[in-house]
Amino acid sequence: MYQSLCKTLASLPKLTRVYCAHEYTMKNLEFGSTIEPENIVLMEKLEWAKQQRRLNLPTVPSTIQDELDNNPFLRVDLPHIQEKLWCTSAVEALKKLRQLKDNYGS
Repeated sequence: MYQSLCKTLASLPKLTRVYCAHEYTMKNLEFGSTIEPENIVLMEKLEWAKQQRRLNLPTVPSTIQDELDNNPFLRVDLPHIQEKLWCTSAVEALKKLRQLKDNYGS
């Protein structure tokens, strides 16, 4: 999963559009905000997504750059993410994030 997300997907051109199959943007950004509440770009994206949904407008597509800025799964190489998760490697942080996301909102 680390290779697929953090190396392959993240290496695509930054303006590559990302189309998800379902409207999960709000839930994903809300989860991300629990991991990185100090990420101003993420918080602005969350407010934008809330406004889009209030207007019954889609939040997709995204771009690789948006995902690199907002998606904690693509940010596990960053030391502050690993520290927040009490992890010492990106792979360990990715596993921990997956566990947290699986239980988020349960």
